[in-house]
Amino acid sequence: MPIAKVQQASTHSRSANPRWLAVYDREQVSCLVALVHLQLLLLALLDTDNMQLASFIAFALLAYAAQVSAAVIGDVAARAVCTTDESKMTSLYRMYNSDNTDHFYTTNTGEYVQAVSQAGYKYEGTAAAVFSSRQPDTVPFYRLYKSGVKDHFYTTSAVERDAAIKAGYVFEKTEGYVYPSTVACGIPLYRAYRSGAGDHFYTVSASEIEAAVASGHYVREGIAAYVPKE
Repeated sequence: MPIAKVQQASTHSRSANPRWLAVYDREQVSCLVALVHLQLLLLALLDTDNMQLASFIAFALLAYAAQVSAAVIGDVAARAVCTTDESKMTSLYRMYNSDNTDHFYTTNTGEYVQAVSQAGYKYEGTAAAVFSSRQPDTVPFYRLYKSGVKDHFYTTSAVERDAAIKAGYVFEKTEGYVYPSTVACGIPLYRAYRSGAGDHFYTVSASEIEAAVASGHYVREGIAAYVPKE
């Protein structure tokens, strides 16, 4: 059965969150307070007969909300620390075993060689780049495995990791470090799930994920993480 879907929100304490996330939380609250005040004003106007003025306030509210959102996202992105040093990145190798319908991803060359030469996996290229050690604004990319369904599962969510363990998965390692959001840095690593075969599939290719979903076998499960551009 698929892992219970859990929002990819951080489960760490505020002090453990990336700096940009803490900034985003504070500024988001301030923006929401301002929007609530405007909404109360709009509701008051709706009780009057001046619908023209109420409509004007409604459009102004929408415009203000758009400007505030753009300002917050822009400010948060500006504060994010983007690591571009390729010496701190490593390749995430991608393999597939058609016999047990399992996609396997690893940064370990020894594991990759063993999987291809001894375990029936076929090498499908480099899925993405990840960081080999913790970098500013990054989070762990956890790897788990369930032998009963032969499925490798990867997530940045500690909640999902723990739920998977309760569902019979075994935590194997932290495969690397990635960005949890696009407002930090990186490109999306998409995730899809094939329930009949119990296979989680990850790719940075939007067209590849669309093709997998269009085949009728996979269901889109959103974005697993954001990985650095190689």
